[in-house]
Amino acid sequence: MASLISYLRAHYPSGIELETVYVKRELVEAVEAELEEACGNHWAVDVTAGFEAPLSEEDVMLLMSSSMTVSRGTLSGP
Repeated sequence: MASLISYLRAHYPSGIELETVYVKRELVEAVEAELEEACGNHWAVDVTAGFEAPLSEEDVMLLMSSSMTVSRGTLSGP
């Protein structure tokens, strides 16, 4: 498993390592765009919908903690 993670880090350096998956930056950017729209319109969004592999609860929390949109929304409040 360590060699797989090393390979992914070397070939996709902008990716994000979550607990159960390694996510391409482009997928994270798509989630960011959905979050931006949802926050701006006070909508809900299913951040797991854009991923083929199932995300664990920890994956979602790590994804949200890396999100600038969520950080800005948390700091600015409702």
